Amino acid sequence: MPRMSPATKRQRIAIDEDSWVNQLTPSAQSVILFVHGTFGDAKETWRGTSEALLTNPGLSSFDTASFGYSSKVFERNTPDTFTEKLRLWINTHLSSYTDIYIIAHSMGGLLVRGSICAMLNDAGENKTVKKIRLCFLVASPVTGSKVATFLTKIGLSKIHKRLDYLDNPKFNGKPLGKAYAAAVKRYCDNGGDTIDAPHFHIFTAERDIFVGKPKKSFYTKFDHDEGVLPGTHGSVKLELDINSTLITRVAQLVLDSIGTSRRLQKSRINAIQESTREREEAALASPGCGAALAGGTGETVDILLISCSNTKSDASGHHFDGNASLLSQLDDPDIRQLIFATRNRMLTSIQGGLVDGIEFSEGNRGSRPINKELIFGPDFGGRINESKFLPAYLRYKGRCYQATPDEWAKFLQQPKRPVVLIMSGLYGLLLATDSIQNYDAHLTDVNLEAGVSIQTYWKDRELMTEILLSHIKWLEKNVGPVGRVVDALSELSYQETINWSLIRHRWPVFHRVFEKRAGRDALANLGVWVRDVLRDPNLLKSIEYDQFYENKSFLDEDRIAFERLIGETSLKVMRQIKN
Repeated sequence: MPRMSPATKRQRIAIDEDSWVNQLTPSAQSVILFVHGTFGDAKETWRGTSEALLTNPGLSSFDTASFGYSSKVFERNTPDTFTEKLRLWINTHLSSYTDIYIIAHSMGGLLVRGSICAMLNDAGENKTVKKIRLCFLVASPVTGSKVATFLTKIGLSKIHKRLDYLDNPKFNGKPLGKAYAAAVKRYCDNGGDTIDAPHFHIFTAERDIFVGKPKKSFYTKFDHDEGVLPGTHGSVKLELDINSTLITRVAQLVLDSIGTSRRLQKSRINAIQESTREREEAALASPGCGAALAGGTGETVDILLISCSNTKSDASGHHFDGNASLLSQLDDPDIRQLIFATRNRMLTSIQGGLVDGIEFSEGNRGSRPINKELIFGPDFGGRINESKFLPAYLRYKGRCYQATPDEWAKFLQQPKRPVVLIMSGLYGLLLATDSIQNYDAHLTDVNLEAGVSIQTYWKDRELMTEILLSHIKWLEKNVGPVGRVVDALSELSYQETINWSLIRHRWPVFHRVFEKRAGRDALANLGVWVRDVLRDPNLLKSIEYDQFYENKSFLDEDRIAFERLIGETSLKVMRQIKN
C-alpha cells in the first residue's frame, strides 16, 4: 500500500464544552460532522476515526466538527430537545460550508434523522438542506433497539426517558422511514427538489447485542444498506485506520458524491454560460476582438494538448513545485478535489493489483517496481514531498517528445507562448511543468474489479472536460483570452476522453490527422510537429482547417492536416481503427 500522508493539523474552535469545529482554513468549503450516541461523548466515541478519514488525500482539505449532548443515565432532557439543539447547531455553526457530511453513532443517528426531517418541513431551511450531502448512520437503532424494547417491557422507561425513544423511534408521531418520506414531500411542496434531499447510508455491527439490522419497512429511496461491519456496538467505530471497511467506504461515497452532485453540475453549467455571455459581450464591444477569438490571431493564448508517453525518464532529484502545477491554475476549487479523488482512486487501484494493461498485454500494473514506489505526495493531495519528481516535459521521453530539454526550456521562458497540456491516465491533465513521479499506466488499462478502463474515471461525468474548462476560465481571468485549442493527442482513446462539443462552441478546436499514418503509428511524425511548434509557436496560429501541411522530417513523406470535427474532414486521411 502507498504511504499515506498525515492528516493536516487543524485549529480547534470550541463551541461549548461538548462541541467544536476543527478548522483547516477559514475558507474551507466541506465539513464532516460527527455525532455520538447515548452514553457516548464527543471525544471518546470517535477516537482516531476522524484522523483516519482525513488521511485520505481526497478529504485532506475537509474540516471536521463534533456535536455533543448530555448522555447521563438519568437525563431530564428528552431526545426531542437534543434533536432541536442539533438542528440549531448545524444552522448556526456550519452555515459557512457549502457541503456538509454527517457521521453518527447509535442514538446520534436518530437525532440526525429527526433534525433533517425538521429542516425539510421548514421552507426557511431549504438552503441548509441543500448543503447536507450524505449521512452515515453506524449501529443506529432506526427501527428500535432490542435491549431498549426489553427494558421498556419491564417498566424502566419510567425512570429513563430515552428508552421509549430507543424502543420505537419516531418523528412527529411517525416511524423514521415514513417521517422522512413525508418530510421530503413537504420539502418539494415548498419549492425544493428531491435531488437535494440528503441520502442516508446505514451500517450495522456484526456482534451488536443492542441494535440489529433495520426492518425493511424503514427504507426509503433515500436510504442505502451498507451491510455489516466487524466489531461490537461500541468498537465498530473506534481506533480505525485508513484501510478499515468503514473508513474506506465512507471516503469512497464522499468522494463519489463530489462528482455526482447535481447542484455542483448546475453551478458549473451556470458558470460556463456566464463565461460565454461575458466573452460574447467583450467580443462585440472590442473592434477586431471577435476575429482574434475566432481565428486565433492577436493577443490570445492558444492551447496545445498532447498525450503522455509510455517511455519515461527514471531520474529524480526534484521536489514537488505547486506553483508550476495545473492544480494552482483552476478557476473552480471543486475541480481540484475531484482531481485528487480520481488520482487517489487510480493509485490505490494500481498498487492494489486491480489494474491490468490488457490492450497491449502489459500485465498487472501493481507488479511494476516503479508503481510500488509511488508515494502520496502533493501530486495526490498528500504532504510527503520527497525528491522523487521531475517536470512532466522532462519525465516523458516517448516519440511525441522529440524536443530537447533546452528547446523546452527556451519555449517555456517565452511570455506569450501557447499553453501545453498533457493528458495522463494516472494524473488526468497536466501542465508541461507539472511535477510528477515515475509511473507505468495507460489510459486504456482496465480496472479488473470494476471491469472498466481508467479512461472511464476521467471521462465519466465529463471530468476531463471540466478540468480543461476550469483551466481555460482561469487563463482568461489571469492571462488573456484563449484563441484556439489544438488537439494533438496521440490516440482516439485520449481524444474521446474530452467532450469537444463543450469546447468548440466557445473556442475553435483543431483536431490533427495525418495522410498516411494514424494512432500510435503516427507518433513519430506527431513528435516532429510538436517539436516544431515549440521552436516556433506561431505555427499554431497559422494552421487552417482541411489543408495538408508538409514536413521534410516526417516519415513516409506524410502530411499533417486539421479538422473541425473528428472524422469529418473532406481530405483523404488515415483513420485509427477503433477497438
